[in-house]
This record gives sequence, C-alpha cells and structure tokens, in this order.
Amino acid sequence: MTEMESFTFVQHTITSSYIREYTYATVQDQGDTLQLHVKQYIPRVIKQDAANAITIIAFGALGMPKELYEPLWEELYRQSTFSSKFSIDSIWIADLVNTGISATLNEEKLGDGPSWIEDSRDMFLLINLFRNQMRRPLIGLAHSAGGVILSHLDFFHPRLFLR
Repeated sequence: MTEMESFTFVQHTITSSYIREYTYATVQDQGDTLQLHVKQYIPRVIKQDAANAITIIAFGALGMPKELYEPLWEELYRQSTFSSKFSIDSIWIADLVNTGISATLNEEKLGDGPSWIEDSRDMFLLINLFRNQMRRPLIGLAHSAGGVILSHLDFFHPRLFLR
C-alpha cells in the first residue's frame, strides 16, 4: 500500500544496535552494521486540541512487513476522529533487521542469529534517536512476537511507556 487516506509517511533508515547478542548474527564480522527500515506515519489532519495526542510505537509479528498494518492505522485514525479521549500524533514501526525492507538492506550481512531481545534494543535505539519527534505518552502496540519484543523493552525500561 503506497497511498493512505489519513496519513502521510516518512521513511527512515537507521543503524541497528551494536554489538549484536550472538556472534553469528552477522555473516562476516561482529563489527558489521545492520540497518533498520522505519516508517513514521503522520496524520494528514491533526486535531486542533492535541492535548490528548499519543505516539504509537508498533511492534509487528515475525515475517510480516510493517506495511501490512496500514489498514489498522487507518481504522485507529478513524476511531480517534470520533473520540475526545485521544488523537494520534504519529505512529512508528520498523521492520526487524531480518524482515521486510530491513532484510533487503542487510541481505549480504545477515547471519543465523536473530534475537528478540536484540530487536527490543533496536526499538529502544529508534525511540532515543527520534524522541524529539515523539509526543508523550508513548503507547506500545504489538502483534504476536512483537508482544515479546515490547515486553522485553518494557522490562529493561519500565518508565518508557508511562506518561
């Protein structure tokens, strides 16, 4: 899906966390850097009263490209337009280093050592890099293995998703 009714999006590519948890996470050398492909969704129309605006940090399931969730973002936006309780400031989601566009970027370097804990570190890095563009509160939204990644992230940084 390239055109969305309710959102524009910005694509980012960032370097993943370093050093990877397992030595065999990269083919050649532990010093190899892996890339994450990230999408930031920004509503085309922003509510005037943005006091209840949230930033959603999404964690997808293994093997599912981040674009698969775009119909969900549209529905969440639609629901927010009827609600006085919340509005969406932005939605952020990244392909894991071995999934989707990230896997294509990393195909020459990927080894056989994926780690869900490492994926949590990558998302923590993403949040830190773009924190100035993320209005609090941050809301974690996860599907399947993304729930494990979100749980790990919340475990090692319990205040991250608090107001």
